[in-house]
Amino acid sequence: MSFLKQSSLKIRILYTFLFISAAADIIASDHFITGTVTDINGAIVSGARILMTTGTTDYAAITGNDGTYSLRISGIYDDRAGTFQSGNPFPNPFSGSVYVPVIINTPGDIRFAVYNLSGQKVTELHFPAVPPGSYRIVWDGCNQNGAPQKPGFYIYAVNFKGTTLSGRLVKAEGFTSFSGASSLEPVMVEPVVTKPAGERPLPVITSVERNGYYSIRLTDIVVSRDTVIDFTLTPQQEVPFRTLGNNIAMHDGSDYRSLMLKGINLGSSPPGTFPGEIAYAISGDTYEEWIKMMGEAGFNSIRIYTLHPPVFYEKLAEYNYRHPENPLLLFQGIWLEEVEDRYDPWSYDLINRRSAFLNDIREVIDCVHGKGDLAFRYGKAYGRYLTDVSQWTAGYILGREISPQEIDSTDLNNPTLTSFTGNRFSINAASATEVFITEMLDETVKYEDGRYSVRRPVSISSWPTLDPLGHPTEIYTDEDLADFDITKISGRSSEPGIFASYHAYPYYPNFISQEPGYLSYSDAEGPNSYLGYLSAMKEHYNDIPLVIAEFGVPSSWGSAHQSYSEMHHGGYSERQQGEKNVRMMQNIVEAGCAGGFMFAWMDEWFKPTWIVSYLEALGIVTGEGLIPTRQLWHNLTSPEQNFGLVSYDQTGVLPYVAYHTDRLSGPVNRIEATHDNSWFMVKLISSSAFSPGDTVMIAFDTYRASTGESQLPNEKQLVNRSEFLLQVVLGNDSSLYCVTGSYDMKGLTPRFDLSDHSVQKFMTLNSDDASWRIMEWINDGFELTSQEIGRLPVENNISFTKGERSAVAWSGNSMIIRIPWTMLYFHDPTQMKIINGAESYDGGYNYDIFTTSSDGIALSVYHRGIVTSTLDRYNWEPWLIVPPTITREKKSLQIVSEGIAPIPDFVD
Repeated sequence: MSFLKQSSLKIRILYTFLFISAAADIIASDHFITGTVTDINGAIVSGARILMTTGTTDYAAITGNDGTYSLRISGIYDDRAGTFQSGNPFPNPFSGSVYVPVIINTPGDIRFAVYNLSGQKVTELHFPAVPPGSYRIVWDGCNQNGAPQKPGFYIYAVNFKGTTLSGRLVKAEGFTSFSGASSLEPVMVEPVVTKPAGERPLPVITSVERNGYYSIRLTDIVVSRDTVIDFTLTPQQEVPFRTLGNNIAMHDGSDYRSLMLKGINLGSSPPGTFPGEIAYAISGDTYEEWIKMMGEAGFNSIRIYTLHPPVFYEKLAEYNYRHPENPLLLFQGIWLEEVEDRYDPWSYDLINRRSAFLNDIREVIDCVHGKGDLAFRYGKAYGRYLTDVSQWTAGYILGREISPQEIDSTDLNNPTLTSFTGNRFSINAASATEVFITEMLDETVKYEDGRYSVRRPVSISSWPTLDPLGHPTEIYTDEDLADFDITKISGRSSEPGIFASYHAYPYYPNFISQEPGYLSYSDAEGPNSYLGYLSAMKEHYNDIPLVIAEFGVPSSWGSAHQSYSEMHHGGYSERQQGEKNVRMMQNIVEAGCAGGFMFAWMDEWFKPTWIVSYLEALGIVTGEGLIPTRQLWHNLTSPEQNFGLVSYDQTGVLPYVAYHTDRLSGPVNRIEATHDNSWFMVKLISSSAFSPGDTVMIAFDTYRASTGESQLPNEKQLVNRSEFLLQVVLGNDSSLYCVTGSYDMKGLTPRFDLSDHSVQKFMTLNSDDASWRIMEWINDGFELTSQEIGRLPVENNISFTKGERSAVAWSGNSMIIRIPWTMLYFHDPTQMKIINGAESYDGGYNYDIFTTSSDGIALSVYHRGIVTSTLDRYNWEPWLIVPPTITREKKSLQIVSEGIAPIPDFVD
């Protein structure tokens, strides 16, 4: 997008931003940095303060009447190690005690605290007046009173002179025998050898400030010689963004231009982490890489749900400084805390969270302006927020998807709360929920205006469940029982304005696929009730912008909802995911919306999905507590884990291991297996080339050779009684993946029990009648829609094509197969636990799932009339830390990038 003068912040550095080392003959210890500061029109800026910080030393200069400055950095080759560093804890996981390395280069007090996953402080240690040096903190796994703590996840925080560093500890049985008392131990380290002069570039944190201009702060400049650096400052605006008709508009220096938002949502939880670990989950290098990728993909805006660590804002600002014509605009979320106790009616009343939410609003605004200083707090981001990103912050989106129960509780408990008059917004004849929302929106604008003399558009996060439209077809659930309507708010269209913000998907709730008025809509791909819903919503919000703040489909093998528009809640390849996401973006534009934010940038492994809640474990349940493990492996069948345009591949996957088989010769020469965090993988080597028309069947025995089905569909006998069967006819586009009748989980969902209990026992039992059933999920217990998840794509190829959902690839005499763990009923592959029965505790509405330890996976392969069986079983080591991964762009990212490119950044 071309952001013209007002939003252009250009930095010209002679040489480059990342300077190479000086020549070997340059030995001076002092270096001079000079340059000129101008505004976006080229006029000089006098009185600008330039501050450069190296290590703990500041160097400052003020521009003169000619706009120039000069400063000298002294001792450039001195050792300037940070005053406080922390290393990776070890061993981790641990059973007895754990070390946390720390380094300090000035004397001071060190404080160490440990919290459990509920946020309770377990212990706190204080080490006063510690001399400079390298140390390791020993935690003995006990609380403040010396009582051993139960296995589980813990968060530690080390504080030194106002700076806190934190991370995760995993306590589990059977990992280490070391046990020492909690203490601080000095560590002998090798002496630091200082490099000769001229060999070490020096990092310099640089800021430029002048009243009336947006400040510059860069953390990535490196100098190693006398250098010229010029800066260009941009004047501040009182209203840099505002609502304008159907869009959000940006001031370009002379007037407002209406934007079409092509946005992306960014979460906070890479593999192995939960949202409460946002403070340390994503490194600065990763943020930098991702922001660059987003810009290159063609997104013009990014939405985050809550406050991220300071490094996110630093990297976003640095990217935007470097790309003034095409910055990534920020839509900053201000999170509303979840219901603390779902059994306590008081917890659902939004008014009870008023004070805390107001505090969060002010805190986030301060951080956006680079004026935040947050001490360590459990489960949230913290630190010193010094980078001002307000120039690119286009709006605030408050809250989250509020539940109908919260609306009902708030309105019933506060019947007299019907009006509010604020500084910018007011409302009358309203519900208590609408009053609460109006006050929060008003406070956001009022606080930022009062403290920073700037105003920008605001919104409240919502979803179709709470939309103001009527949906008479929604008769089974509470998806249309409550609502709030921001069109009642006065002042919503004046600057800076209010915009509507909805998480809207094609497949949920059901009324989007059923409302007669929506079914008449279509687009180039066919019938499209989603376009109908968006059009109806835009008709209601006809005088303010409507932003679809979440939309998309996942690249999951399983689907949790079906859609009339053929844009389901999963069941797609990465290629199909990209195509359908582009279709939705086009629908958003066609309906007259202000744009949308694709969900989401990355896959997040911690996320649950209702349809697999019986098929996957949250973690290891012990007599002393729970150790979470779901975030340690990738469930490819779970829709909510697979919305990302970026995924993670495990590095260092073990090579295939050959089974011993019961045949020295035959049509199958070799059977091999391996695994990673996502799949169990098989390779077959045939004695001659596979041919179209060949039938190949692979039976999977996941628990005891003596338990399971003994016959293939063609009545061939299995030595290893098996639970699952993959039937492939080469040349066909798909294969059939089946499960034994007794082990079939179809119809057992958290919402309904639609199973046949005379046959389905949810465990592996002996059978001899080839009672194979194609694996199928019922993904709507009211409408009884379903997905044959066992119909798996096949491709004639030497390997799997990137972006496809193929389970089988064959070429020549080789065939490879990959099956997600959940389709083998591994409840927790990190611990080799499989499903072994279910029992209802409330008359059939909910079930407890029983598990047992697998003794490994054995295989039987039918090919050319002969069954070849393995004599041994494939096993693996359990894991409690996430396997090493590398970020991978999905095929969908490429398709999305190409699909959104023709959509202009400005509607004018």
